[in-house]
Amino acid sequence: MSVLDEHNAAASLSQFDREQRGLRLRVLNAEEEARQRVEQLAQQELQFAERFQQTEQLLAELKLRERELTQANQSLASLIAQAGCSTLSPPGRFTVERREIAYAERASGPLLATTFVPTPAPENSALDPRRPALDEDAVRDEPQGEVPRIVPAVRASGAT
Repeated sequence: MSVLDEHNAAASLSQFDREQRGLRLRVLNAEEEARQRVEQLAQQELQFAERFQQTEQLLAELKLRERELTQANQSLASLIAQAGCSTLSPPGRFTVERREIAYAERASGPLLATTFVPTPAPENSALDPRRPALDEDAVRDEPQGEVPRIVPAVRASGAT
């Protein structure tokens, strides 16, 4: 082998060694990136598991509160039925009676007392318990019952 051939062979071997070292470095870098990504995914998985557990706990608590609320609503409906009303009336569904109470010793004017008398829900209204539930828009568009009426009081010489 000539000197030139030996020099070319050495250069080729040296080039091969550099390429091999470069490939090893790329492999090592790729392994390090993969390890970091696996650690990151493992951390995200732990965070997801914690959030999932918290969500499950909140859901269980919500279901418990829903059951309690349902029981309270049933108790309330029972009390309303015992009181003789078909339903509780929301604001605006009360008959208002105003009575002036005159006190002879009070010259500043009459005192007003307001009595709220629940009105029964009209037949076939959104509040009728026999009627199936409607969506909110339909309930909102339904008439709101009796208009509050003001009953004038009779002024008496003493307390009425």
